[in-house]
Amino acid sequence: MCKFLLTNLRGGLNFCFMKPGAIYTLVAIFVLPMVFIFGCSGIERHEKALEDMQFHLKGLKKSQSETNVRLEELNNKLLLLQERVEDDRRDIKKLKEMAIFVDQPEDLKVVKLTEPGKQAVKKEVEKKKAEIRGKEIYNSEDLYKKAMDLFKAGKLEEAVENLREFVKKYPKNSLADNAQYWIGEVYYSGRDYERALIEFKEVVSEYPEENKVPDALLKIAHSHMELNEDREAEKALVRLINRYPETEPAKKARKKLKELLLKGEEKK
Repeated sequence: MCKFLLTNLRGGLNFCFMKPGAIYTLVAIFVLPMVFIFGCSGIERHEKALEDMQFHLKGLKKSQSETNVRLEELNNKLLLLQERVEDDRRDIKKLKEMAIFVDQPEDLKVVKLTEPGKQAVKKEVEKKKAEIRGKEIYNSEDLYKKAMDLFKAGKLEEAVENLREFVKKYPKNSLADNAQYWIGEVYYSGRDYERALIEFKEVVSEYPEENKVPDALLKIAHSHMELNEDREAEKALVRLINRYPETEPAKKARKKLKELLLKGEEKK
């Protein structure tokens, strides 16, 4: 392109020396195309910069999405730990209630076991342990713990089956709202947000006075956001803040509500 312009420029200059009045023709032929070429070069640079910005923006959005997933996983682990602490407290309380203190009889004699006797006792203890391990789950807390272990192990379908069985068998149990909540978490972690909404709303409607309702309302809002239903998400967040203002989920809801409102302003 440059060689072509130089060739034509020489010819044009010769033409101008021969005919002075032809200077305007030279401008039209050579100067204007050069202006156009440099202008196009500037536009191309701007377009390239814009493409680079868009590429970096996509990278940031992907990174933000991955961070959100990790935060959800950490939040789930924290909730599980909190529940485990509560379970341990209940177990300790029950053990204290069951404990019976008796005075040792004055004439109690300590009898030392012989080696064969020790072996017999040891075998009997091992036998009892094996029987306990082989027993089916009969009480509610064991069934709930089994479901939670399956959830943590990533066996989500089996976890849901056991959680549903728990809710069906023990609807009045103090852990029933927890079980229903974790059914919703299974679907949420699997990105089935529509099904997750159904399960979380079940917590709110069936267990309105229980402690898992604030968490369920927060996850209802998150599910709506994942489905791009920001207006419904705002309603759930406002409801959570108004009904449970002092809870940890309400603190998170206030922050998320500000983000949604700013997002709405930017769209306008």
